[in-house]
Amino acid sequence: GGLYGQQQRHAMLSRAFELLNIKDAAAYLADPNSPEFQQMQQQQQEMQQMEQQRQEQMQMEQVEFQAEMLQRQVSVQEGQLELDILKEQNRSVIERDKQEHQEETEDSRLLMDAEKMKHQMAMDEAELMLEKTQNRNVSIG
Repeated sequence: GGLYGQQQRHAMLSRAFELLNIKDAAAYLADPNSPEFQQMQQQQQEMQQMEQQRQEQMQMEQVEFQAEMLQRQVSVQEGQLELDILKEQNRSVIERDKQEHQEETEDSRLLMDAEKMKHQMAMDEAELMLEKTQNRNVSIG
């Protein structure tokens, strides 16, 4: 392809037709110097340029689409991270509240046990006083 151009190819094929005794080579070959051939070449170049532009446009649209999809993925991941943060914060609050509840329950139980012991001591002391005033044998329990 690089050794000769269109005109040399036309000349070679015209000579081959001449040697094969084919008289009307112009019916089979287009003359590279003719306006029709030049116009056909120009149309082919324009079509190639249009195809190249179409390809470039498609590539641009694909890049834009990929960028949009990437942005959406980033947004989804950001949303997921925010949800994970909220879940962790809520878990932390629940754990803290649970711990506080356990501590309050334990404090209440201890206070109730202390009140129960005070009451029992007061009852024992009252019983002792009653038995003493009735001159009975003093017994605890």
